[in-house]
Order: sequence, then C-alpha cells, then structure tokens
Amino acid sequence: MASVRVYVYDDEGETHTDKTDIVVNEQDGSGGDECQYGNQNPNYICPKSTTPRQGTPDTFALQSSSPNPVAQQASIRFALPEKQHVRLVVYDLMGRTVAKLVNETKSAGYHRVSFTPKGLGSGVYVYRITAGPHRATRRMTVVQ
Repeated sequence: MASVRVYVYDDEGETHTDKTDIVVNEQDGSGGDECQYGNQNPNYICPKSTTPRQGTPDTFALQSSSPNPVAQQASIRFALPEKQHVRLVVYDLMGRTVAKLVNETKSAGYHRVSFTPKGLGSGVYVYRITAGPHRATRRMTVVQ
C-alpha cells in the first residue's frame, strides 16, 4: 500500500487540510483528475470536487464513504467498467441489514449514492457492493 499526500486548493490557491472535504482511497491505478479515483503520484494535487468523473472506468472500484465519520449524510462512490446489476447494502456489525441503497442495473461509469444514517446509533457499519462478478466491502463510522 502506497502512502498518499493530498493537497486541496480553493479558488484563491489557498491550501486546505480539512480531510472531511476530500476523499482519498486505495490506489487503483486509473489516474484521472480527481483524487477519489487514485493516482500513483504520492504528491498528487487533488482538485476539490464533488462531481463524479465522466467516462468509463477500466476497472471496478468501491470508494470509501465521504465524509467518514458521517453524522448527517455521506456519499458512496463506485466505478463500473460495464453495465451490471448492482446491489449496495449497509450492515451493522451483527450482520443485520440497516439500509438497502441500490438494487438495480447501472450503466458503465462512475456512480455516487447518498446515505443518510437516520435512526442509526453511533458506531461502525459496513457497506457491501455486489456488481456482476465483483464484490467489495468498506467500513464507515456513524456519529450522532
């Protein structure tokens, strides 16, 4: 696992270090101009953006939720290299389903789903995506 140093600049060129404003994920090698989809350069300059990338990714990816920890709402992003049926579910640590976010066919591309932890207690939750032959799981912390 490579370490990544991320710099976020506003319109005036000021540097920001508030990690809740950005998303950094494991390196997937796809490059691109948004840090949430990775880059092999450890000094990558990441533009502050909430817009998903356009086009078709080369590989499947499930990103970390943003922000994490989440209090009111989080975004979960994923990339599909081809059209596939997607199932995205949030579970508590006992394995109980607490939210079904997606259960439909999605086109190839980059996708973002909103998650609101309304009615959930503070703690660690996991979300799991199944997309065709692909499976991935990530953790998120809810704070109330």
